[in-house]
Amino acid sequence: MEDLFRTPLFNLHDLIVVSTAITTVFVLFTQVIVPAKSPVARRYLTIFFICVFIHSVTSLLIWNTQIELPNQAASLSVLILFTLSNLLKGPALFLYVCALTKTHFQHQKWYLLHLVPPFFMVGLILALGISLDQAKGLELNDNHRLLHDICLLMKGIPTLYALACIPVAISASIIMQNYYSNDYALGTNWLSVLCMGYAGYWGWVFFSQLFGHVLVNVWQVIPSIDSLGIANNYLAFVLLLILFGYNISVAQQQLARALNAIKKNLLPADEPSHTLPTPPHAPDAHAHAQKTPSDLAQRIQSLMVQQKPHLQSSITAEQFAHLLGRSTREVSAVLNQHFEQNFFEFINTYRVNDAKALLISPEHINTPITHILSMAGFNSKSAFQRFFKRITGMSPSEYRQRYGSVKKTPR
Repeated sequence: MEDLFRTPLFNLHDLIVVSTAITTVFVLFTQVIVPAKSPVARRYLTIFFICVFIHSVTSLLIWNTQIELPNQAASLSVLILFTLSNLLKGPALFLYVCALTKTHFQHQKWYLLHLVPPFFMVGLILALGISLDQAKGLELNDNHRLLHDICLLMKGIPTLYALACIPVAISASIIMQNYYSNDYALGTNWLSVLCMGYAGYWGWVFFSQLFGHVLVNVWQVIPSIDSLGIANNYLAFVLLLILFGYNISVAQQQLARALNAIKKNLLPADEPSHTLPTPPHAPDAHAHAQKTPSDLAQRIQSLMVQQKPHLQSSITAEQFAHLLGRSTREVSAVLNQHFEQNFFEFINTYRVNDAKALLISPEHINTPITHILSMAGFNSKSAFQRFFKRITGMSPSEYRQRYGSVKKTPR
């Protein structure tokens, strides 16, 4: 009895798995009480967190030598839950990203095909009577070696799903650039970073399963196979925290706002929108009848010269379209087709042109560049520097030195 109390149930590295499980419970609790911008996306994210929780708990039950499962039925249940959680987390993450970034995402019957690999593996385990030790590779014979290899290859499935998430997540940047006009609203595409992180993490897990013995015994890069598993546990915990942070972040709210604007403006151009009041300067009936893209392009150019909406640092595509009395979709289509720019590029090009004029104008030749960028509609120095150099090929200070005659302020 004394040895039982002297021997700790969890070692230091097991505690990170325990922390992952506890954190997942907390995250699931917040999923219930925090309002969701996208209920469908939250549903898939909840499934993902449940898979992470089950995977963490079953991993402890499988690999912790201090825990003994009571009977064969319990061992089989743990093995089945471990398999299902491992193979379902990939589809759950992928469908979460799709639901988060697609304007008309709906459940489809063919999504049930994502269930084929996990339940195929469970069927094999039950049909062949695979024990937990055999699944771990501790008791392999010729009859079960093929199944063990299949299980190993199946562990690469989450990696494929994470890789499929990346282009979907990148599309979120395109949506944001078609809606927002400043870098602060765009921010870092954390969704893409997150998907790349899970692709790298699950890919590393798969690689370590396939070639772990080579790294240990042949190359002697790492001391033991256990070191790979320990590293994987820490990566899982870090990514879980990032995913939770993104789920409640401003970045996701801004993406949801852009998507809602797209949904809201999918009415035909000749139907009135009930979401926005008619602007005071709305065009008359004759002008509104002119619906060709070239007509709208001319109106956009006139608006930029007369009202200079680009000087509003936080203007969005929805607000810009409201000034024109058109839908966001229609305006965005003209910007992309006629001007060959998205909304972000179009607005910031005008801002750079204004900044160029201000930098060399006699009235502002001594005005600090930080003031110039604000006057031109920028709200970020880094965004101003980056976009200015992208268009002119030089920094704002270099542009002023080359084209402006600096007048020294008398002391």
